[in-house]
Parts: sequence; C-alpha cells; structure tokens
Amino acid sequence: MANGNIGAKYQSNDGKIYRSIRYKNSDTIVLKDLETGLDYIIPISKLTDDFIKLTPDAILNLMLTKYESGENDVYAVIYKTTSIAAGSTEPDLILRQDIYSYMKNPFAIDGKIYVGDCITKYTLPDGDTKMMDLFEFSEVEYDVSFDLYSDDTLDDITNIIGRKSKPFDDTLKYLHDERTQNGLIIGYCSSLKELMEDNHFIDAYRTLFNIMPIDWPIILDEETSFNKDGDIILTSKQHKALEDLLRKNITDVKILEYDYDIDVSEIIKYSHILVSDSNQKIYLIAYTVIGDYPVDEDILKAMRVN
Repeated sequence: MANGNIGAKYQSNDGKIYRSIRYKNSDTIVLKDLETGLDYIIPISKLTDDFIKLTPDAILNLMLTKYESGENDVYAVIYKTTSIAAGSTEPDLILRQDIYSYMKNPFAIDGKIYVGDCITKYTLPDGDTKMMDLFEFSEVEYDVSFDLYSDDTLDDITNIIGRKSKPFDDTLKYLHDERTQNGLIIGYCSSLKELMEDNHFIDAYRTLFNIMPIDWPIILDEETSFNKDGDIILTSKQHKALEDLLRKNITDVKILEYDYDIDVSEIIKYSHILVSDSNQKIYLIAYTVIGDYPVDEDILKAMRVN
C-alpha cells in the first residue's frame, strides 16, 4: 500500500498525532486519533497531502514459515530503521516459537526442554552465530509488516497487529496442542501475544534503543512520586534500586517522562539512562555520579592473581 506500513504515525496540520491501524480498501485508510482514541476513515490521497509521516524507529515483520518437512513456525523479526539506513540486512531481533531456547535451557533444572526464544544481536548464544543463522525455514507462507516506535508498549503492538494475528494464532495453537501432550516440552504458546509475553519481547525490543527494563514503577502515587514543584522524584528505595542498576552512587537525580519533544542534545552532556518501568512507561533519568560501587574483595583478589 502507499505511504508505508500499518502502524505509522502521522501529524496533521493542526499538530494532532494519528496512527494508521488498517486499510479499509485500496483507496481508504483508518487512522486512530492518539489523543481521543477515535477512528477516522480518510482517502489515502488525503493522508499523503495533509499529513506528515513520523519516521518509524523499526519495522516488525511477522512470518509464517514452513520447513522442508512441511511443519510450520512463527517468526517476529525486528529491523531498526537506522540499521536499514546503514545498509544492514541483518535483523536486530528475532522472536521464534519452534526453537530450542538459548536463554532458558541453560538455567533449567527440571529435566524439561524449553522452546521459544527472543534473541537480539546483543544476546546471540556465541560469537560464531549470526542473526541470519536463526532463519531455519525453506519458505515463507505468509508475512505482514508494521511500523513501530521505540515507545510502543506490548498492547500498542498487538493492537496494531489486530486481526492480522489470526494465521499466526492458529498455527501457534496447533503447535501447542500437538507438542505439549507429554509435558516434557515447555514453551509452546497458543497465541502471538502469549509468545511475546512468554519471551519478554517488549523488554528485548526496547534494549535495541538502549532503554533498560526495570521491574519496578517510577511513579507510585501523587504524594510520594512528586515534589512541590511537580517534578518526579524517587523514594530512597527506588534511588537505591537505580544505584544498584548503575553500580554507582549518584545524586542530583532528574526524571523526565520520555517523548519525542525532549531535546536529547541538552541531556547528553549529563550522565543519563533511559529506563522502561514495570508499567512499560519510558523515562529519561539524568544524574551526577559521586562514586563507583566498591568492588567485592573476592573479585579484587582474583584480579590481583591475574
């Protein structure tokens, strides 16, 4: 279709942001007003003339594949737009169902086999493996692509996929029912969303943009999470958790909820980190380092020996 994949965001002349959620037919597209949640059906020609497309951060390609044996698998593959612009053809992330899990099996102590994995170029199992090596199929039976942004949540992504998940859900349900009867294989999922949840897809996706997942919320409530000036602040427990993550003692912590209006060039001069909290909200945290965490004495001894 013209003007990009479903999932693309567009800014209208009055500054409002919309997102394409589906094509109604070859001539019209359905946009969602991200402020009101209302849907609008407009001609594609109007989209081209009256809106500015916001450059996506990534392309999601969903593939229903077939082995030479005739068996199917489901892939969700992410290509960052900066990687594409740099001429790379390697995926930045691959989520698969029918794969021996590199991430789970090394830690399994129950004698069972775990399948399903979400692997990024940073978490490949060894130095000799390349992302393209994880493509193990003879043909692609069906595929569909979507535009994504770094601040997308899992719900955002599954809502954009919408009814196009059906062939993937049907295949996953079949694999689940066929291969989990003996109870020795764990990890076959019954839907695409379950596959994403089970393999921490959104956390892996956000690490591609140097966004660090944390398992606690930044904002707890109106009383403890804001000062009198309305700035976001951390409790002492949250501050310690952030220091543990950074392995540094820090002070002068400033927190901003992330959006595209933030001028990162003004922040870059300060030590900072992007985090995705347990509510999948993204925050930019700037801070001043006052000291590194002390190295454990046992580690120091080992370093002296070497």
